[in-house]
Amino acid sequence: MTLTSKGVRCDVESTGSFTLGIPALDGRGTHLAPIPSRTQTDGKTLTAVYGPPFDGVTLAAKILAGGQVEYTFEHLPADLHLAMCGFNLPVESLVPGATVTFDGGTPMTIPAVAGKTNQEVMLASLHVRKVEIKWPSGASLNLTTSATCWFGIQDARVWFKKYISVCLTPSLQRDVPDGEKATLVMTLGVVSPAP
Repeated sequence: MTLTSKGVRCDVESTGSFTLGIPALDGRGTHLAPIPSRTQTDGKTLTAVYGPPFDGVTLAAKILAGGQVEYTFEHLPADLHLAMCGFNLPVESLVPGATVTFDGGTPMTIPAVAGKTNQEVMLASLHVRKVEIKWPSGASLNLTTSATCWFGIQDARVWFKKYISVCLTPSLQRDVPDGEKATLVMTLGVVSPAP
């Protein structure tokens, strides 16, 4: 894993790479800052400053041992409770046969054919902390969060795109009640296919 100005880049052998994007912010669905107004990285820490309507909110992200990424948000207003981020995976590496599992439940197969335009969210689950994606090649990706999330798998094929989006919306749990700081840790584990 490496830090870039766009987020955390991960490489999955035989399936390509993806970037876990910098989180957007959501205040109970009433406000949305799609991207920070400024970002920079020195390769060890990614910093971002958000613009309206969350002026002054800052983010510092760093890669820890064991595939962990720590996100520290500061200067959070009282009505800001959610972060949103995700990444895209090329559909040709996933179908047919890739599966998605939420919190160790029953694996669900990613459909080989795109749904209709009102069916772009294929698989979703609330109050989840872990999702596992298994490729037909045998590679797998485990993504675990320190806070509960809404996880969704969105099918961009309905808009004639060649990828599937993994979307997650973790809650921002304050370090102290009503505080202005929250720390979120995501762990990304990549397993390469057997030789």
